[in-house]
Amino acid sequence: MPAAPATHYIFVDFENVQSVQLDLIAGKPVMVIMVIGKDQTKIPLELVEQLMTFSSQVRLVRTEVKGKNALDFVLSAEVGAQGVADPNGTFHIISRDKGFDALVAHFRGHDRSAARHDAFVKVPILSTSSTPATPSRPAPTPTATRAATPPPRPAATKSPASTAPPKKSPASRKAAAPDPTPTLDFTVVPADKLARLKDRIAPGTLNRPKTTRALRGLIKDKLGARLSGQDIEDILNQLTFDGSLSIASNGAVSYPA
Repeated sequence: MPAAPATHYIFVDFENVQSVQLDLIAGKPVMVIMVIGKDQTKIPLELVEQLMTFSSQVRLVRTEVKGKNALDFVLSAEVGAQGVADPNGTFHIISRDKGFDALVAHFRGHDRSAARHDAFVKVPILSTSSTPATPSRPAPTPTATRAATPPPRPAATKSPASTAPPKKSPASRKAAAPDPTPTLDFTVVPADKLARLKDRIAPGTLNRPKTTRALRGLIKDKLGARLSGQDIEDILNQLTFDGSLSIASNGAVSYPA
């Protein structure tokens, strides 16, 4: 019996992209997860009718809190959870927000199939043509066909030195380095709590922590006292990576203007 095809999970940033043609998923191994902002209370009638028709292939997730990047964190959490549930799945993020490229790169760095598209119709499996190859694993480039193939020459005898395998250049070794993008375990740190923490240290906020000691205390206060030391370090790394703050060698904390 042939193996079942991998499921394609399509996560829609509905605050960023509202054009969703669900009729394209008919008869395909596709699940659509539409993440909707807290203030988005109206959905076009045509889309509602499609939701009813394809209810077994669509799931709605509504963001419970408002705030900058709140939906982004919820969508990332949903992708991570589904990645654990289905290690063989293919993951697509529909958004014009290039910030999701870090999540896509992280998945690909762990040999997972993932891609971001700025429109729903651009997901390859939704095309009317045959199902394409996995987006993160492109097929090898075919060898160019020559106009005329010369007759084979007799094999020359090679010295032992010439049979040694070629050494990899430093550039190729460097290219194989793992993706450095820090990520958070959303089973430990809920996305909504992390969004509230970022609101607390956003530009214009008074009494922001000026030392790492004070910042760790704020993290425990906002996200829970049961966080481990490693959890707190991961959160500090994430805040530093996404530009929310900077930490000097002496432990001083500074924020963007």
